[in-house]
Amino acid sequence: MSQFEVIIYEKFDNVAHITLNRPKALNAYNIKMRDELYEVLGAIKDDPDVDVVILKAAGEKAFCTGGQLNSRFGKADEGDPAVAYAELLDRIVRFSKPTIARVKGACLAGGMGLMLACDIAIAAEDFLAETR
Repeated sequence: MSQFEVIIYEKFDNVAHITLNRPKALNAYNIKMRDELYEVLGAIKDDPDVDVVILKAAGEKAFCTGGQLNSRFGKADEGDPAVAYAELLDRIVRFSKPTIARVKGACLAGGMGLMLACDIAIAAEDFLAETR
């Protein structure tokens, strides 16, 4: 598996940890993140040593604030970005191993979709307390 730019992949015991790693952009989803998530999910699916996947995010402010708005999502020849996003969500929903979203911070738009695609979502209590 190649080195990733916008996600971090780690494996501890039989647990795969995928970290969305764009904290300065509030972990906004972009084409690079989509490609890297596709790659890592494919590798995890084929790894017999992984029993469960945890999806989390770097930084304290956001799990994921949705699609990156200040740049084009992808090239014209990469197809419709909404379809690409839906295909990623479908891949997570149908994933052969349990998936857990560990949510801390803002979880908006496409970030909510990523969270809801997972089998289980756990939100940080301290974040909930801060919003009251």
